[in-house]
Amino acid sequence: MSKSKVIFYSIFGAFHIMLFFLSLYIEGKQDDISFLFELRTKIVYMKYISIIGLILMVSNVIIVMVEKRTIDKDIEAMKKEVNLYKAKLYDVQEAQKTPIVDRDDADDKI
Repeated sequence: MSKSKVIFYSIFGAFHIMLFFLSLYIEGKQDDISFLFELRTKIVYMKYISIIGLILMVSNVIIVMVEKRTIDKDIEAMKKEVNLYKAKLYDVQEAQKTPIVDRDDADDKI
């Protein structure tokens, strides 16, 4: 895996881990009314964080699609190369064959 993909997936994974721990923290404080009212004032930031998550997800889809297209091109090139080598092998085998002479036909010509 390339270095840029490792960095991207590390960021993507860290985002999900932070989101998981944030949800555990909020669940643990759900009985504290003052915390929930304070959290309500910060809900605007959750919109921006969710947009960041959406951008990361779309980036992941784009990376996968580009990678798949590259792999498909490589597979097609390899199939063409295999067919080329098969044709060359067939040509070499045909060139090495010696014609079999039928003895009856050879006797008739003499």
